[in-house]
Amino acid sequence: MSIGDLSKKGLVAGAAFLAIVPALNLDKIRNVIDSMTVLVKTVSGTADEGPGQTQVAAAQHAPDTPPAVPAPAHQTPASPAPMPVANAPAGAGVQPAQAPVIPAPSTAVSPPAPALAANADASMYRISTAEGLQNIARDLNGYFELDADIDATLTSQWNDGKGFQPIGTDEKPFTGTLAGKGHSITGLTVNRPELNNVGLFGSTKGASIAGVRLERVNVSGADNVGGLIGHSQETSVKHVSAAGTVRGAESVGGLIGWQMGGSVDIAYTSGSVTGKTSAAGGLVGYTNAGATVDNTYSDADVRGADSVGGLIGWNLESTISRSYAAGAVRGSTDAAGLIGYDEAGTVASSFWDKDATRQAEGIVSGDDEENPDLKASGLRTKQMQDPQAFRKLSGWNFDTIWRFADNRGYPHLAMPEPTSPAATSSAR
Repeated sequence: MSIGDLSKKGLVAGAAFLAIVPALNLDKIRNVIDSMTVLVKTVSGTADEGPGQTQVAAAQHAPDTPPAVPAPAHQTPASPAPMPVANAPAGAGVQPAQAPVIPAPSTAVSPPAPALAANADASMYRISTAEGLQNIARDLNGYFELDADIDATLTSQWNDGKGFQPIGTDEKPFTGTLAGKGHSITGLTVNRPELNNVGLFGSTKGASIAGVRLERVNVSGADNVGGLIGHSQETSVKHVSAAGTVRGAESVGGLIGWQMGGSVDIAYTSGSVTGKTSAAGGLVGYTNAGATVDNTYSDADVRGADSVGGLIGWNLESTISRSYAAGAVRGSTDAAGLIGYDEAGTVASSFWDKDATRQAEGIVSGDDEENPDLKASGLRTKQMQDPQAFRKLSGWNFDTIWRFADNRGYPHLAMPEPTSPAATSSAR
């Protein structure tokens, strides 16, 4: 039935009404008829503007599907799937067809309280797993804290045996902060012999790394290889240590491969360092651009071809102070107990153990004339391990920085004790 039919039927009904009820007041009857006419016009869309027109228009443009019904207050939407990270460890989250991924930071790296921020712009995270360490690559300018000692032994099985993916590249270096709070990372494996800039961190720039102990590391790469950092640019490194095996070609160090500027303070290494070509050092392979190394030591065994030193492989225009070396040093050319090769550098109040390093010479200088700023002394093991004699000879700070264990052995550094997570963390 059409709208027109409805209109006609309405008028006919009105006429019939008049015929049946002649006794009714005509004014009232007219009002009834007028009301029926307006109703018919409204349905047909010909009425004057008013609420009826607005309602009809809304009904004509309404979608066919019913409106969405909000979820009850106690329901929460499902979390999105974690974003994959390239070269992440196997068995640590959702695994795509070709490459495994690690859990999103919500499971491996938990945001800490805002009070822990290094600055207002940086993101902040706490880390307690090896997967969390790998996730640092998600935010290269973030602020990270170790919340516990970390067992990273399973990294040897990651990425088809290539292990941990170094954090940061020269194109995208790590520029944030890692505060280890004295915690250890044990069993880290980085097996990338074809890759430059290899370590826990591949490349850093203007970063800060402190309070981290690396134990039983196994790191191999090409050039710029270190247990902690492969290529360090203007980075501050303090209260750190590395023990294990580090291998590479050029610029290889137990802690840092290539230190370009920046500082290393209160740090030590042990284990073995092997460089196939040049610049192999127990602590740092190559230092330049005004870098500083202060209050450090290494008893790592160092092997290389050229510029091989118990502490530094090649030192260019940088400063080494209050440091010593006591590991065996073997090299074909320019091998020395403390610094394999030095150019225009400064060395102050530093020593090497002639017996342990098997080197009579402490520094091979590449300067045309004798450099008066190279002040290092070779001692016998007995002298190095005599607390009274060494304290007097060195002039080092044995109150807060250096220690002798039970008045025997070599001097060692006073490193910070691990901080209890319960005392610093309520956000997991």
